[in-house]
Amino acid sequence: MQRMIKGILFLLPFFISSVMAEIVVVVNPLGPDEFTRIQVKKLYLGQAKKLPNGNLAKIYELPKQSRLHKDFHALVTGRTPAQVNAYWSKNVFTGLGQKPEVVSSTQLLRRKIARNKNAIGYLDIAEVDDSVKIVYRP
Repeated sequence: MQRMIKGILFLLPFFISSVMAEIVVVVNPLGPDEFTRIQVKKLYLGQAKKLPNGNLAKIYELPKQSRLHKDFHALVTGRTPAQVNAYWSKNVFTGLGQKPEVVSSTQLLRRKIARNKNAIGYLDIAEVDDSVKIVYRP
């Protein structure tokens, strides 16, 4: 019995890593080189509008139903999709900000970031290629 438990505990990290994506924050290759969690959080909550290099940020978001959206916000903003939606509904209604542009797929998000030197978004590390640059790993 103890051997079986040890075997399960040994395999558990492999199972968990296959279920959860490794999320990374990406920018255009010409964009800034590094971000902190606080910088990313402030951008995604509209508390900051500029990238570390001073340029106005173009922020991309995946649909709230996507697993990456849920995992990203849990790790970076500490909010659920419902809380993020409520937060943005209030801020847009009161004129305090514009929510990030929602794109339908990770492929489209990657293409938009590759075309805009001031863009930022998040992807599963398996979807990162030379068209974008990793700047933060939650």
